[in-house]
Amino acid sequence: MKLLALLLLTAGALHAAEPITLKLWPNGAPEPEGFKSEPEAEVPKKNDDDVKRVGNVSTVKDLREQGVSAAAVRHFVYSTHYRKQLNLSGVALEASLEAVRRVGEFASRLDEATGGTTELALAAEQAEEAVKAALFDDLNAPEAMGALFTFITRANAELDRRGTDVAAVERARKAFSVIDGVLDVRPRVARLTLHAESATWTSLGSNGAGQFDIGSLPAEEQELLEWGAAQLRARQLARQERQFAEADRIRGVLEERGFVVKDAPGGVVMERFS
Repeated sequence: MKLLALLLLTAGALHAAEPITLKLWPNGAPEPEGFKSEPEAEVPKKNDDDVKRVGNVSTVKDLREQGVSAAAVRHFVYSTHYRKQLNLSGVALEASLEAVRRVGEFASRLDEATGGTTELALAAEQAEEAVKAALFDDLNAPEAMGALFTFITRANAELDRRGTDVAAVERARKAFSVIDGVLDVRPRVARLTLHAESATWTSLGSNGAGQFDIGSLPAEEQELLEWGAAQLRARQLARQERQFAEADRIRGVLEERGFVVKDAPGGVVMERFS
């Protein structure tokens, strides 16, 4: 099964950092079966650095080093049926980055929900069934992804109703866990909780939440999180001094770099999907 083989190879590259090559062939040149790509495509960047590329080859390792999360790479691969050509382009990768951000935001909201509705439980049950049916139908990963995002849309609408059915929200969590246990498109979230006298980094993902030391991260990611923390402290200081325009400016700068800032009682929470 070509899709299964590709997914296993991709997963191995993402966890072991071994390069899996996606070749970008010049116009008119023959392409490997199952792949089609755009030679001039650029991987989306959050800064002005040039995209690193060797000849006409891009690897999964390159994408990871350029800030494309493992979850986004998986989403990109799953978005095309294995019987069709996989088209590597900056537009497609940008769409996958946005998609997994949406998954991460939903997962965090679902984790924090205290209750749901009967309709939420029904949406969860139907989503789980739809994803399973898609994957048993010739490993139709795009259809499975569609079922997941239909569930996210329906679930968000039900969570907006602020229901009190605890069993319903637990059913939704179970369905999401089952689905993401297969697709694994929930991004890891680095969360900084900043209070007056304390700062705590927490990592959230499919394996749950727990405190972590950002010093254990790759140097580039560590530097980015340290920069974000410094900016967040500067924003808090500006708010304390009632310099609200400056605080809003800093928040905008953080959001441009992929951070989400949430003011909370007694402090502030900052998150970044990776």
